[in-house]
Amino acid sequence: MNEFFRRVYVSCAVIFISLAAQLAWAQGNAAPAQTGQPAVEKAVEAAAKPAEAAVKTPEAVAKPAESPVKSPEAAAQPAQPQVQPAEAPAKPVEIAPAAKKEPEKALATCAQHLTPLADGYRQAYERMRQWMREISDRTTAADEKVKSIQTKIQDNEATITKLKVEAPKANKSRIKDLSRDNKQLWKDLEAAKKETVALRRSVSKTLNQKVKETSDEIKGRLAEVQKRLAAQE
Repeated sequence: MNEFFRRVYVSCAVIFISLAAQLAWAQGNAAPAQTGQPAVEKAVEAAAKPAEAAVKTPEAVAKPAESPVKSPEAAAQPAQPQVQPAEAPAKPVEIAPAAKKEPEKALATCAQHLTPLADGYRQAYERMRQWMREISDRTTAADEKVKSIQTKIQDNEATITKLKVEAPKANKSRIKDLSRDNKQLWKDLEAAKKETVALRRSVSKTLNQKVKETSDEIKGRLAEVQKRLAAQE
């Protein structure tokens, strides 16, 4: 390959030199005779320089251009994953210690005589809370009973309607049984509603009774406290 470029270079140089010689010969005929051989040599040198600049050397032509492709070792090396900086752990929430409850100061003798009265109010409160829980459980059960009966009636009516639409004659016996069940359920529903109403009415009556009982108890304790206070004077 280098030999080929060398031959091309030499041929081009010969052509340029020949052209330069002809040009010099033509100029020599037109110029005075004393110019002679130096003019020819200068013309040949001037023609040879462009030829040398235009034709690259075989080494320059044969030299491959540098490729931007990485080497196999660099291409085969896996890309390093970008490691995200680890987040700082959340700072635990500091819980302030519970304030210490200061011990109660001892009551004076006069104030201690009021203890039975305070105990009476506290016991009355606890009894009232217990009674409220019982009333809540009873009314909740009564309401759920009413809802359960209503759901059964609706389901039976939906089934009866479906049987009548599909095959009334074939389902006649089943329709009759469901209708009889619903008739009884309607009676049970009315009774359950009455029980619920009666339960709520009884709360008002029972409340009045409990308030009267609590009031009588507090009055008795108050009388006892007053006797103790009078004895202290």
